Amino acid sequence: MHYSSIFFLFLILLLSVYSSYTQQITITSQTTNGKTVYFYNGKTFNSMEEVMAQIKKDYPNVSFTPLKPGGNGRKPTGNGRKPTGNGRKPTGNGRKPTENGRKPTGNGKRPTGNNDNNSGYDISKWKGTNQFSNAIFDRIWKGYNYDNDKNNGFRDMKKRFMQEQNEYRKAHGASPLKNDPNLERKAQNYANVIASYGQLVHDPKNRVENMGENLALGSSRIGHLGVKWWYDEIKDYDFNRPGFNMKTGHFTQLVWKSSTNAGFGVVERNGVVYVVCKYTPPGNYNNEYQKNVLKRKL
Repeated sequence: MHYSSIFFLFLILLLSVYSSYTQQITITSQTTNGKTVYFYNGKTFNSMEEVMAQIKKDYPNVSFTPLKPGGNGRKPTGNGRKPTGNGRKPTGNGRKPTENGRKPTGNGKRPTGNNDNNSGYDISKWKGTNQFSNAIFDRIWKGYNYDNDKNNGFRDMKKRFMQEQNEYRKAHGASPLKNDPNLERKAQNYANVIASYGQLVHDPKNRVENMGENLALGSSRIGHLGVKWWYDEIKDYDFNRPGFNMKTGHFTQLVWKSSTNAGFGVVERNGVVYVVCKYTPPGNYNNEYQKNVLKRKL
């Protein structure tokens, strides 16, 4: 058996006591007959420990805190389900795009929509340049108050995430996803798990329970951009050659026409917001992209 995975390590680089930024590092792994090797920066490593040692050499002049890997250090792609022999192979990636990979900290105040009226912090540089998704995001997140919502278990964030997600689906000819309390419970439980890991690692239960999954993380200022980040992967999707792409797994699951139910989980840990969305039926099956990932109609 042979399969590959991709995951992203976010190192919090501490420039001083008062400032820091997050550097996104891409690591891939390949497993053949039970033997896993890791690839980072064009080099091959036999373990995550060797990878981390190299990363420390690459960043000798800064003090950094790596986000801890979860499980065995390998993160399955997409909804985490292995091929079942029927020729349908679920795929995806589980990464969080962050534009240039940097995450400002400033005075630590949170956003309340597009611009933080309390601190004057503008999140526009984290939103990207997709005018279609920017317009939807601005409309849905207008007036959002992070601090109040955190005290209420992020109920408003989950609601707005679902609304935003369904706006994108509508534009691509897919029916709105129904909020499923069971999926929401599982998503919330798993959000708590990955927050304890400090890393995006797909839920191994996905393949057993036949669920799709999208993950995101961001600082408390920009965590509510998670669904928009998923959708904005559309820029790398080729509708003329439909199929799996490591860069577009979130987008394709989000608009997957055959998925009908979803549930969000959100948690903050140490100033980082972790977002999990579970889907049924799962998306990202090979040979089914053409009928499930449609071009935008609106």
